[in-house]
Amino acid sequence: MIDLGQLELHRRGPTLRWELARIAFAAFPRWAERTLEIASARLCASRIPSIFSRDLHEIPPSLNDDLLDLFGRCERTLSNQFAFLSHSEEFEEEIDWARNQSTAWCTEMHAFDYGLDLALNYRISGDPRYARHLRYLMAHWIACNPPGQGDGWLLPPLARRIRNWVLAADLARQDWEKDAAFFSIINRSLALQAQFLSCYASTSQSLETTLDSARALALAGRFFGGSRGAELSAAGSQMLAARLDRSFDANGRLILSRPGAHLRLAQAMIEFIAFQRGQLAQDADFVSRLGEILAVMAGSLLPDGTQPLFGVSPAPLGEELADVFALAALILNSPEWKVLAGKFGIMPYMILGEPGWVRFQGIADAKWMPANCLQPHAGLYRLSGADSSAMVINARQPVDLSDHQDGFSYELAFLGQRVVVDSGVYLPEWESQQQYFATSGAHNVLLIDGEGPNCAGHEDIHSTAAITEPDGETMGLRLTHSGFSRLGIAHQRAWFRLGSCSWVVLDHLDGVGRHRATSLMHFYPTFELEVREKSALARSRSLTVSVVPLGPTHPHIFATRGKDPKFEGWYSPAIGTKYAAGVLRLEWEIVSWPWIGGYLIVPGSETSFEVGESDPTAKEVSFRLDEKDYKLSLAGVEGSWRLVV
Repeated sequence: MIDLGQLELHRRGPTLRWELARIAFAAFPRWAERTLEIASARLCASRIPSIFSRDLHEIPPSLNDDLLDLFGRCERTLSNQFAFLSHSEEFEEEIDWARNQSTAWCTEMHAFDYGLDLALNYRISGDPRYARHLRYLMAHWIACNPPGQGDGWLLPPLARRIRNWVLAADLARQDWEKDAAFFSIINRSLALQAQFLSCYASTSQSLETTLDSARALALAGRFFGGSRGAELSAAGSQMLAARLDRSFDANGRLILSRPGAHLRLAQAMIEFIAFQRGQLAQDADFVSRLGEILAVMAGSLLPDGTQPLFGVSPAPLGEELADVFALAALILNSPEWKVLAGKFGIMPYMILGEPGWVRFQGIADAKWMPANCLQPHAGLYRLSGADSSAMVINARQPVDLSDHQDGFSYELAFLGQRVVVDSGVYLPEWESQQQYFATSGAHNVLLIDGEGPNCAGHEDIHSTAAITEPDGETMGLRLTHSGFSRLGIAHQRAWFRLGSCSWVVLDHLDGVGRHRATSLMHFYPTFELEVREKSALARSRSLTVSVVPLGPTHPHIFATRGKDPKFEGWYSPAIGTKYAAGVLRLEWEIVSWPWIGGYLIVPGSETSFEVGESDPTAKEVSFRLDEKDYKLSLAGVEGSWRLVV
């Protein structure tokens, strides 16, 4: 047994005794398959690869806030304070890599994103504290995590760590080149990690882990060079190409529906172009696919420029979206992506340097508006109104029970503000609410007898859609699926934009028996709900909206919030973070068929509304709003459908 105290790896020590660390590394047990170690011995690094720009002068003042955030994160890491998923751990002495029992938290700890932050801060500031502490953390991790053992060798943290260590090598080059013993240890450990990843990466079914593995292998190939390095890079390229092939149809259209997955694909593709010496930038098909992904991303953004929270992927950080669009603006020379980026962030500046920043500034400015965008191939639709109001609709049905049960859910923004939202992901497994976020009850869907529709049973199934052409300022979308067929019920849902910023959601059911239909609306946490006799109000400090039921019968209306014993309501804008949020439930008892019901969403607390006749057989509802008569129909007419104003 090696006494880690003998290694003198304390972060505040003036030197690190790498020779003892090497002895500790060699003392760990061999892998069960000795072939892995034999294969890793073929890897050798002749030098640290040049990945980032050498043409860095002075980071623009516009990034001062970003630099301050980076500095704050690094200072906490210097004190061995680690915060992931809204849970913090501080290590006063040596780091215990297995202290936290949450797999999700341990993944973040072992992935070493904070190590890349330290290297970035060292490259920018030149402060040796960051490089010294990075070496301490890496050597300590090697000493405490024997090859192939523990959470650190699971594929998700392994792939991310390899990438972070290779990128850190270039950023901390000036420090690492002074310490041959340390570099020898890192070289040996990365060889084992890269070989392990290359053997097992193909077993992953997760899109995110597959993409992380592809990026890691490509960078590991550059780190090691030679024929074996070329094999690693080729394996990474093949993994990315295979995942892209699964994400596009024969006509070159993106069929992957989850907004979070679009971002991960775009990140991986841009990184291959930027870090692999630009070979893929000359591949017209590769660049065309990147443009298609970006177009789907742009077509599903909310008016504030953020992605809806549909699916199992967590909400992306603002910097992630901005960096993707900033780099894409230069790769594709597109003003559209520049305006969506909004800024040229730290990472784009580090990758492309001063010339990249100058080119970015030279791209023509453009104005972006969230216009109507219909993307049936991706199962995403955006209906837009005036004054930065828009509704983004998810037409994709869940793949299985582990997927989020959010088919036919939507998000809605009024005047650029989030109003009706998806609940998000959350993720930490140490709280019981984790299961809530994947269930139908966490989304803006219709439930029958308290349950959502059956899962589709195969990947990326999209609903049958019909769309009305815009009639002045009015437009509609109708979707159909068979998710309630187990109950003998056929379901259609339609969304309408009326005028500038009034919205309608309608459901039509046809079946047999006695059932209860429940339509759910999850509100942004700043809204407080008030149930009135014939309607409900959602109030924040800056906005009030009214929800008015539609249909031949009036529903029971309920409002709950947070950890309510009858119906919970939460909102998770980032992994590990959740806020109590209001949920509105409209419940109808269905005793005769067919049935139609839904609700109108309008700004303001007082609205000029008069109920009209509704005909479930004709799939129509009628009402008068602001001195204008509406008749909304879900009935098909020769393959289309009609909306009468």
